[in-house]
Amino acid sequence: MFLTARGRDSGLEIERNQRPGLVGDLHVGTETGTETETRTGRRRARVGITLAADVRHRGYATEAMAAVADRLFATGVKRIVAACDARNTPSAKLLRRVGFAQRGREKQYLEQRGVHADVLLFRMSAEQLRRPS
Repeated sequence: MFLTARGRDSGLEIERNQRPGLVGDLHVGTETGTETETRTGRRRARVGITLAADVRHRGYATEAMAAVADRLFATGVKRIVAACDARNTPSAKLLRRVGFAQRGREKQYLEQRGVHADVLLFRMSAEQLRRPS
């Protein structure tokens, strides 16, 4: 598996080594956060991942998320945040597997096709990162 930067935006394409072709993408956005974080230079990043249905449950998302988190922490990011639809159990499990801890839940935050859903909020520090073995 390898990650390729997409142009000028902060998206990374996820590809397999064995067969060329895009299997997913991982979005990274950096932000300064609270006033205290801005004053002290502590940065945080927001991540999100999408993976093609036919390649899920093979470890690609775990490997990609851990690699990106590792790189973000190495560049000075102090905290990474993520969110997922509360109904998306595999995404929540992925975030926990990599080291994210759930820090909240936004009720009826997301609307898709006329249905309102809760969103789970996660965050992770460098000490919490779990790299796949």
